[in-house]
Amino acid sequence: MPDGALAPLIVLSSVRRLKRVVDAVLTVATSILLVCLLLTVTAGLFGYRAYAIRSGSMVPVLPIGSLVIDREIPPLDLVPGDLVTFQDTQLGKQLVTHRIQQLLHINNRLYVITKGDANLSTERWNVPVTTNLGHVVAEAPVLGRVLLESETPHGRVIEVIVVFTWVAYLVLRWAWNATRASNELSKRASGVPTEL
Repeated sequence: MPDGALAPLIVLSSVRRLKRVVDAVLTVATSILLVCLLLTVTAGLFGYRAYAIRSGSMVPVLPIGSLVIDREIPPLDLVPGDLVTFQDTQLGKQLVTHRIQQLLHINNRLYVITKGDANLSTERWNVPVTTNLGHVVAEAPVLGRVLLESETPHGRVIEVIVVFTWVAYLVLRWAWNATRASNELSKRASGVPTEL
């Protein structure tokens, strides 16, 4: 076979390799996005909630951008040392995840002292024993950044672009595969070999 005839085969081989790499990258990226989406959307159905850590109060255990998964449990099931997510009244009821230092059960209320591992001061708060609190059951150091980013205006634009690009890629891939399959059927019907 002349050297000039090999050039199209080399280009075709390179295109196929590039397509496999793009498929792999898109599959991994899509999988990560779907896991994050599933965690945030379906977690509530099973008594779990996902939160992104926004401050450094729990460094090094929970760096900024960590994703924490809480399971709602009765406050009387908590013990000192547990990580718990609560509404801090001193911060305008902002959700905070800190470590329990002390617990005191009086009548129908649980009095709690919490502290961020990196903080010098503590928080004092109380809840009725009939409510549920978020007890941290899992954390992932970086995945919370996806959740934090998705809450910003430019993050929402990026989400739309990513979803649109992903859908367009799937449609183009389906069309390309359908065309290729149709071409191979036509070649087989005419007796032309489909592979070299």
